Amino acid sequence: TAKDGNGDYKIPFIIYSDAYHSETVSYADLMFQANELASKTFRPLEVYTVVAVMYFLLILVFSQLTILLEHRMAKSGDSTVRRA
Repeated sequence: TAKDGNGDYKIPFIIYSDAYHSETVSYADLMFQANELASKTFRPLEVYTVVAVMYFLLILVFSQLTILLEHRMAKSGDSTVRRA
């Protein structure tokens, strides 16, 4: 990977855009499937409650993993924040 003038690694823009689109597609697909199931079972409250709990747990797990990774990188001397 390339480095910028400060010696920090550059992350290509395509990685950011792909990550964002993959999360959007997953959320849209999850909601589409929930809508389909709610319309077939006529129980939207239960379906959307389960979807909300699933989505919350996914966000909670990934945010905790991100925090753990940031702490590990800070201990090793790598930084996710550029210093001026």
